[in-house]
Amino acid sequence: MSDHLTPFEVAERQFGSQSEIERILGLKRTAGYVWQRATKTRAAGDFSSTWQQRQLLDHARKSGIVLLPEWLIRGATEAEISAEETRAAAMAAAHARTQAAASPMEAAE
Repeated sequence: MSDHLTPFEVAERQFGSQSEIERILGLKRTAGYVWQRATKTRAAGDFSSTWQQRQLLDHARKSGIVLLPEWLIRGATEAEISAEETRAAAMAAAHARTQAAASPMEAAE
């Protein structure tokens, strides 16, 4: 069994559930079942449209959820997702330290 997640499985991992993805996209409950089955033009686990991918990326960005565009196209492994989450957390911590160090200097002015 492969540890590679489909684009839908990546989104499900990052957002928590199929119903949450449907909510974010403004779709009726159970609409996401189509993503789990292949069609003539789409593999199982692929999203139906780029509009859906853009909506998910926008929501992730606004919510602070790590989600790379290529994950919604090709999927990703758990290791790739975890590494990117670790990198993003380290960058956020470094930014917070930089902001905290700058604050005393601003107060002195």
